[in-house]
Amino acid sequence: MDDLKNILASREAEYGRCDAQLDTSAQDFNKTLDLLEDLADKTTK
Repeated sequence: MDDLKNILASREAEYGRCDAQLDTSAQDFNKTLDLLEDLADKTTK
């Protein structure tokens, strides 16, 4: 688990450069999928 935390920490600056973010732990799968589709629509137009 420490290895995973180190990997994620080392990538934090790159994650900050993203165009959109989605918290996948805040809702169920279907709602997450709906939100992801909305984000994809917004970022590809």
